Amino acid sequence: MGVLAIGLLGVGALIPAGRYEIAQSVRLEECATLGRNAFRELKVRGYLSPGTTGTTPTSYWVDGAGNDVWDPVSSSTQPFVLNGTLASDVSVMIDPLGVYAPAGSYGAYFPYGATATDPHLTRIVPRSFGANDREVFDTIFRSSSDLIAEENADSDLPPTQFYFKDTSAPPNPIRRGSNGDYSWIATIALETNGISALNREVVVSVAVFHKRDLSGPGAGEFTAQFDATGTFDIISNGTAYLEDFTSNAATPQTVKGLRPGQWIMVGTLIGTTDNLCRWYRVLSASPYDKAANEQSVVLAGPEWVNLAPGTTRVWIMDNVVNVYEKTLPLEIQ
Repeated sequence: MGVLAIGLLGVGALIPAGRYEIAQSVRLEECATLGRNAFRELKVRGYLSPGTTGTTPTSYWVDGAGNDVWDPVSSSTQPFVLNGTLASDVSVMIDPLGVYAPAGSYGAYFPYGATATDPHLTRIVPRSFGANDREVFDTIFRSSSDLIAEENADSDLPPTQFYFKDTSAPPNPIRRGSNGDYSWIATIALETNGISALNREVVVSVAVFHKRDLSGPGAGEFTAQFDATGTFDIISNGTAYLEDFTSNAATPQTVKGLRPGQWIMVGTLIGTTDNLCRWYRVLSASPYDKAANEQSVVLAGPEWVNLAPGTTRVWIMDNVVNVYEKTLPLEIQ
């Protein structure tokens, strides 16, 4: 009996670990599905088109302050309006959930609080020609597959599906309810600076979140710098020494450092408009030194040859589960 009890205790101890592994698998599967769907949305809805050409062009990209990002009339060779300056390159983040966040907009630049002279991405939304932009984009940039079930009044019966309903009497179901825990953004940038994005493929990256923090302007966004004394000049499965971790939120949040499996962006500003950015995955990380506000990490991702201490930043967005990349052309109409 004692041997049997010990065996049962061992099996019982494995149940929490098994549940955790199942939850992780479900989360990764949901993110992979949403990542594939996001690229389809970008293509089908024309979100890779900055606008039209001709005598009366229309900008399909609008920044977080409501300004057009596409202006081929002012310059046919530098049609992108970045920082109020015409440019031939492109470095933007499609982030309607941040721009239309209920607790306050994340503004025109990523990361929140950046200025035109800081390394940054222009935060944009696709132009919408109808009302209720927030509701429309919420259905596109947020997954509805994590459905909500309600306990049945009769405990002998299975749970029932929760539905959002209209205001009629009696109310009619509109659509199935979901938690909306999975959402996505997209970044569009060139692989290197000094070239035009016109008639050239760009790197389109889709970052998928699980429970993105939108509790206030800039929530979940952090910045760090490379150690200015380091000799590290290429990022590719190598160690990077980071310092000066800072919360970019309007109400500063606690800095926790990086952990293995987390995704970060590296970005730099060259000149006044050439903002480069690429995504990297943290393979391993030393314990975060809170007193010195520094940490060393090993990163996996594309080679980075534009590292310049003081002008290159590490951008951190909490709760990014995975990043998917494709090289695609802009669909200028």
